[in-house]
Amino acid sequence: MHYHLLGGLNDNLDLGIITKIVDAVKAFNISTPCDHLENWDFSLKTIECVCMRVRFVRARLSKLVSLSCE
Repeated sequence: MHYHLLGGLNDNLDLGIITKIVDAVKAFNISTPCDHLENWDFSLKTIECVCMRVRFVRARLSKLVSLSCE
């Protein structure tokens, strides 16, 4: 997930981002509010900008949005 991070980022920041993503993925479920899921998608898009591979998380999130928000 983190092999392509931009150089010079703080290791604690890297670890914090990864930990936050893991915690969120564990918490995602069908009863999570749509706006919360959509906010997470926006956050993950931002994280992709620093070259962290989170596409697989966004794919799972997309499935949850389609199931719970329709």
